[in-house]
Amino acid sequence: MTPMPEGRDSGSERADVTQLWQGMVAVGRLRHPRTHLALIVVLGVLGAVCLLATITRMSALPLLPLLPLSVAAYAQWRARNASSDRNLVAWVTLLATSVAVCIWLVALVGRILR
Repeated sequence: MTPMPEGRDSGSERADVTQLWQGMVAVGRLRHPRTHLALIVVLGVLGAVCLLATITRMSALPLLPLLPLSVAAYAQWRARNASSDRNLVAWVTLLATSVAVCIWLVALVGRILR
């Protein structure tokens, strides 16, 4: 067991982590239609780029990022309708991970087709 630095106890660290999670949930809990519309527009633009790249490159490889993009769209829909904070954090995490994988796949396909 490692000693705690002076001036900080485990109770205050737990309180800091709890406040951090509550802040993240509060941000994700925004029920403004513009926030969710902006997310859908961004996902739609990424999907349109993939479809346009398929036509431009005459290859099916640019369709690869559409799978994580569809998972991200589903996660965004579920995050909007989440009933508890735990579900909200899980769906937002899946949304962010899926978008990151989609962008990584776009870059990978771009390097392959260069």
